[in-house]
Amino acid sequence: MSCSGCKKNSSISTEQVAEYYKDVVTGNTRLSCPCSSGVLTTQQQKILSLIHPTILEKYYGCASPIPTAIEGCTVLDLGCGTGRDVYLCSALVGNKGKVIGVDLLPEMLEIASRYKSYHAEKFFHDSSPSNVEFLQGRIENLKEIGIADGSIDVVISNCVVNLSDDKEKIFKEVSRVLKPGGEFYFADKYIDRRLNAEARQDLELVGQCLGKAMYIQDFVSLVKKAGFSDIRLVSSSKQRISSETEAKLNGACAYSCVFRAFRLEHLDECLEDYQETAIFQGTTDVDRDTYEFDCHLKFPKGLPVSVDGNTAEIIRHSRLSHYFHISNRKSHQGLFQPEKQLPMSLIVKNQSLEKK
Repeated sequence: MSCSGCKKNSSISTEQVAEYYKDVVTGNTRLSCPCSSGVLTTQQQKILSLIHPTILEKYYGCASPIPTAIEGCTVLDLGCGTGRDVYLCSALVGNKGKVIGVDLLPEMLEIASRYKSYHAEKFFHDSSPSNVEFLQGRIENLKEIGIADGSIDVVISNCVVNLSDDKEKIFKEVSRVLKPGGEFYFADKYIDRRLNAEARQDLELVGQCLGKAMYIQDFVSLVKKAGFSDIRLVSSSKQRISSETEAKLNGACAYSCVFRAFRLEHLDECLEDYQETAIFQGTTDVDRDTYEFDCHLKFPKGLPVSVDGNTAEIIRHSRLSHYFHISNRKSHQGLFQPEKQLPMSLIVKNQSLEKK
């Protein structure tokens, strides 16, 4: 598949975008990132109430792309800003886990680092040291700041990847640092077509996470090229934009989406039926007695659910194996629910319409 929209074609540099985002710290402007995808669990909402107000005031992101069942994990947050999601994860992974936040702006990291001890005391109550580390650097080159191969359980990112001119390198770096079975769980904005050069070079659009947003199908191509052969949509919503922004986008629709992908080899290109079932046995941080794997697949606790071969393999070979029982693989029966296997751009659109 041709992916001409994936090339580095914007004249706005990372440094220019960084300068734009410094306004969050200095208070020179009020930035907004109207992105509604992703809902905090009750547990996450309680943790959020414990986070220092300064962290929340200086935060700029879209939702909170944090998966459940991450206790004891090592989590990496790409473009962490002032660290809200880092501290949310800090409480969720517990004092046996670790969270690393990476950002380009030292101003953001100074604020984030200022409250490490504050949050350790709030979350752990037993004199445990902070389980958080902040590193300054480019998310396109994590090796440069010491993130080793296969060292991370979960990578999260909150409306940051779209700002980069080298998204392919980011996806490859994520694949490199994840352990086998590790997960990339991220929120961002996407467009239903490739934008023209004028829109891509509009600093205001870029600052709103729109100017460099990827065409959905180009995104799928790049992520698969990086080694994530099965990408799942968790949630999506069509973004409401002003008439002025709509004119700049020349009719393109913008979507706020949360995706997840696991680093596993030998997954099928399509979803195949091997007569497998999975039973969700429960976790400590799921509010309801249902685990939502993606926008289509939900597991009521204790009940067998038919799953495709890829889903079965993901559960078997990831941290989710602790919370599920998977049946043995049987003979191949062809495609699994072929009527639902649509191009990702249509899945995003349909899911957004279902929310209305």
